[in-house]
Amino acid sequence: MRILLANGRPGSWKAIQDLLKSDHTIKVVGEVASFSALVRHIEKGCVDLVLLDWTLPGVPPQVMVDFLDKTCPHLRVLVIADHPEIAKAANNAGVDVFYGRRDPIEHLTSYLMAT
Repeated sequence: MRILLANGRPGSWKAIQDLLKSDHTIKVVGEVASFSALVRHIEKGCVDLVLLDWTLPGVPPQVMVDFLDKTCPHLRVLVIADHPEIAKAANNAGVDVFYGRRDPIEHLTSYLMAT
């Protein structure tokens, strides 16, 4: 599985990055810190999954999700956010999964292993 990290705060996902590195079926193909960088990366070729920081700078989250859906229809989007109340907005935007930073890492692990 090819994963792109779209995180407006590079380095803040240490535990997640460690988890991804420990699984040999997963390849992190890049990390971007803004919507414009996300666009450039996706235009080079689709990935299987984007781990998306809901607060990624550049455009509103709904615009990011719409872009990803139109550009790579089979792409899965997993939103990571600090606040659990964002889950409803993320789900309404059409993301596949919401992961709260305070959620146990096992929730993320179980999703990744199921895909």
